[in-house]
Amino acid sequence: MNNCGVTANISNGNINLDIENITTFNATATVIYCGEVPHINFGNVTQNDESNSTYGSIATVTCLNGYIPLNSTVQCEESGTWGIASCIGKDCGSVLNITYGVISLDDPNNSTYGSTASLHCDIGYMTDTDRIYCLQTGEWEIASCFLIDCGTPESLSNDDSCKACLPVIIAMALVVAITLLSFGSFSIYMRIRYRKQPLAEKNVEDGNDKSLEDEIKEHKRKTKERRLHKNK
Repeated sequence: MNNCGVTANISNGNINLDIENITTFNATATVIYCGEVPHINFGNVTQNDESNSTYGSIATVTCLNGYIPLNSTVQCEESGTWGIASCIGKDCGSVLNITYGVISLDDPNNSTYGSTASLHCDIGYMTDTDRIYCLQTGEWEIASCFLIDCGTPESLSNDDSCKACLPVIIAMALVVAITLLSFGSFSIYMRIRYRKQPLAEKNVEDGNDKSLEDEIKEHKRKTKERRLHKNK
């Protein structure tokens, strides 16, 4: 029986025996050809040998920044298709623990490149940003909570100035009121004193130099005499 021998070499492909080592009359062989490499998101697939895309040929997978290949190379398989090639985002892992606040994933099931997490600070603390991103380096952005700083007080407006001066105004009003009350008490005292010493005032007007005590005694004496005269 005639033997056909080794299969021929062909461009852009291989011829594989359907039954290994059988090259005699009526033996068959199939060309396995994978064709063009696949197009993938966030990366590229490049044949190592651009002239060969047959069974067993190799292609290299490269990805954009922030992504890594599922497999660094793929092969033309016996089925005539390329192996699965894809680029996946770098995983930043668990979010950071921070002081005076908490960070939580916006999507609990996604911590890869481009994913986000929200930051919430305790009362009395603030942050420069309320959201952080998983970076292309595979690390989370740095974030922190810090004390709220009210800064230097601004100069008071006219309305605020009036409010600030109100206690002073009240204090001044109290001083004036006390002064007036004191003056009123003094006036009452003078009126009472005036009533008690009519003779003294009269003597002053008449030019009499009698003392106040003498005048009071004289007034009491005359008053007593009038009462005795009246009772007779």
